[in-house]
Amino acid sequence: MDQDIEIDCLLHTLHTIANQVSEGRKSLYEHNECFSTVAFDRVIQGIKDPCVSYELLKLIINNCRFFKEVQRTAFLELLYGLMISSNTTEIPDGMEEIIKENSSNTIIVSIKKWYRIQ
Repeated sequence: MDQDIEIDCLLHTLHTIANQVSEGRKSLYEHNECFSTVAFDRVIQGIKDPCVSYELLKLIINNCRFFKEVQRTAFLELLYGLMISSNTTEIPDGMEEIIKENSSNTIIVSIKKWYRIQ
């Protein structure tokens, strides 16, 4: 599959899940017997190429308005999952702004640790 087509399909799928979470049709956290997973985990874990994760991360950050209606915690969990999956500590343009805007959210602590931001 062409990488651009793969990224478009994944972006659409992640946006759909984010909307379902925001509308209450899907739980952000799925609880199993011993652990919890985030609604995006299955899709993100299926991404084999870290470069695809990084491209998705940059696309989502640069197109925040596309995810405007998405619940903030769901949006940050999505960014966090892609950030880990990208396997790089290179900070995408716009991420520092998102960190500043959401400084009180607990997910931001993990994001800041990943990028080694004080």
